[in-house]
Amino acid sequence: MSKRVVFSVVASILVLWASPVSAQVDPEVKTPYFWRIVLKTQPHPLLSHTFREQLKRDLEASLLPSIGSLGTVVFIDLAEIPRDSWETL
Repeated sequence: MSKRVVFSVVASILVLWASPVSAQVDPEVKTPYFWRIVLKTQPHPLLSHTFREQLKRDLEASLLPSIGSLGTVVFIDLAEIPRDSWETL
């Protein structure tokens, strides 16, 4: 085999091997995260409105400092929203 054929084969392999790297760039890097936390509980005497509010406050206190300016956290309590107004997940 001539040196040109070997060089062409090696160059083709290197080009094909390097091309997937450029395809891995994420175009949404600068988009802030959006977390939607949905709280759904079955009817139970111990899972009252006060308990759900405390759970939302605790989750907010633990998630918001860790996310900081990287995104937004929204808490949704399905007990407060009519069933026909629920968004599909």
